Amino acid sequence: MTTSASTPRLRVTLLWYLCLLLLTAVTGGLGLYQLSRVSASATEIGEHWMPSLSGAQVVRYQFIRHRMKEYRLLLADKADRAAEVAKTDELRQTVEKRLDAYEKLVSSPAEGEKLKHTRALWGEYAAKSARMMAAARDGDDEGAKRMLAVENLAGAGGTTGSLRAMRANPDGYTIQIGHVGTHAI
Repeated sequence: MTTSASTPRLRVTLLWYLCLLLLTAVTGGLGLYQLSRVSASATEIGEHWMPSLSGAQVVRYQFIRHRMKEYRLLLADKADRAAEVAKTDELRQTVEKRLDAYEKLVSSPAEGEKLKHTRALWGEYAAKSARMMAAARDGDDEGAKRMLAVENLAGAGGTTGSLRAMRANPDGYTIQIGHVGTHAI
């Protein structure tokens, strides 16, 4: 009698064991599926988004370098101006090469539109920069300095200038140079 009573228990135990095994297999399969999606996302980020972000940072850095070269041009002695103009022109070409290199890294239509807008702004800026450099080359220092406005805002340990730069029109014509006191969080 013991044997016949244990058979239904054995069947129920076996059924529960099979259900648990099936549940474990389904959970493992879902986990593997999610891991493959995470892996695909990480690959997408690594192959497309990160190089694109890095390329955008390089372009931004080149813009800043160009702007700084313009300041150096205006501060240079008249004897050194021709060399500074040549360096600034060379840097302008570098910016354009970096924009071309970045274009190959664009990974979405929205990013492509932003690049198109950036190129348009760069074209406007480069034209104004060329006029400023021509004025500096011709010895019109005051005219060149008016085109490249420099405003030294003192007050509140640099916070006044930082706030002015933060609120400026984001057209690419404003650059802020500060120190860690105004930029650290």
